[in-house]
Amino acid sequence: MISERVIIAGGLVLLTLGLVSNTGQALIVGAYNMVANLIKKFEGFSNVPYIDAAGKWTIGYGHLIKPGESFSSITEDEAINLLNSDMTVAKNAVDMYVTVPINDNQKSALISFTYNVGSGAFGTSMLLAKLNSGDYSGAANEFDRWVYAGGRKLSDLVNRRYEEKMLFLS
Repeated sequence: MISERVIIAGGLVLLTLGLVSNTGQALIVGAYNMVANLIKKFEGFSNVPYIDAAGKWTIGYGHLIKPGESFSSITEDEAINLLNSDMTVAKNAVDMYVTVPINDNQKSALISFTYNVGSGAFGTSMLLAKLNSGDYSGAANEFDRWVYAGGRKLSDLVNRRYEEKMLFLS
């Protein structure tokens, strides 16, 4: 069953829409907040558009500005709404592409990863291929390969992938 809840905590509004694991159990609010906080930690917040390390126009907490979207500046509440929407896209991709059982920590790590690399890249990744073949350890090791943006190895991505990998393995 898909649940929808709005949580207001510390002035932040988080929508937990459709966060259901492959086993049919809803992700607990703590797991959702953990993913949101992990993404926020590594994406950082910008109230104005900027060009990210991969050369893409971005705003808020790593929201890629799509054709037809126009932002001169946004509030943190607006950034949270974009974050929730983008997390839902990432979650839907994880649900669509993963064909083996995963626990909430694995799902959380994959949502963070997919949020960052995009649904298409996740869907064609060796990480996903290894996971879907049942090679959970091999899938975890694939996080280490995704540390480049704009042709450069970035320490922030090394740190992010380490945290995602540790979460996936826990």
